[in-house]
Amino acid sequence: MSAIESIATINSLIRTLLVLAVVGGASMIGWETYQSMHESKGQQQELREARTRLKDTNEQLDSTQKELESVQANLNVRTAEISKLHDQLREQELRYRRLDTAMRLLKVDRRAARLTVLKQDQDTESDSVISEIEFVEIDDRGEEVAETKRQFSIQGDLVYIDSWIVKFEDKYVEQSDLHRSTSLVLFKRIFGEKQKPIDGFVLDQEGVAPRVYRRDEKSNDLESKVFGDFWDVANDSEKQNALGIRAAHGTADYIKVEAEKSYRVEIRASGDVTIVPEPAAPPTNAPTG
Repeated sequence: MSAIESIATINSLIRTLLVLAVVGGASMIGWETYQSMHESKGQQQELREARTRLKDTNEQLDSTQKELESVQANLNVRTAEISKLHDQLREQELRYRRLDTAMRLLKVDRRAARLTVLKQDQDTESDSVISEIEFVEIDDRGEEVAETKRQFSIQGDLVYIDSWIVKFEDKYVEQSDLHRSTSLVLFKRIFGEKQKPIDGFVLDQEGVAPRVYRRDEKSNDLESKVFGDFWDVANDSEKQNALGIRAAHGTADYIKVEAEKSYRVEIRASGDVTIVPEPAAPPTNAPTG
């Protein structure tokens, strides 16, 4: 073989190798490109699936949020209803307590005075009975109020107690008002059937609240206004409204008394005056002279 042929052979071999290298490189690039494209499609598919799952999750979250909002709204409504029921319950309980207090005040009698018949004699000149009686004011405990015990000679055996009555509006009784939860009574005078009322014996001082109502030596402002000018208040509806009074008037209650008996003069919160006999007269001494 000549040198020229050898060189041609070598050149041919080199071209072949170059072609193979180019073809191999192109194949490699193509494979890598194919593989890259395949992987990209897979990632895009996964991305689409992920987006779908995210959308479903968001929809579920939105649905759950709406359910929570609905539950919260219902809870707010129920809470408001429960609060309203509690308010109504407290109001009813307060109303019950007020009514219970009012009923107890209306049922409980306030012993205001004790009347005791010391003795009875027949007056031959007038052919009538002379009743020697003792009258004493008593407090809420039934104890005698100091310096109120007095004795009178009454003509007849029917003894009258002339009183001034002040009745307050029901709301003050229900509210257990300190000064107006019970009616006020002033004992004006006491007399017998054979006497004129104007000739009767004065019991409470006119224009001053009875001592049994006072919490100290002085009358409170309400009592002063009521008893300061009783008939002026009794004839003025505006003054009565301002003082919470529903009625102010006089009344005369009486009972036929018997010797050596004692009677309780009772006053209900409603203003009713009753005279009832006690089982036995308390020990006392008859008047002398």
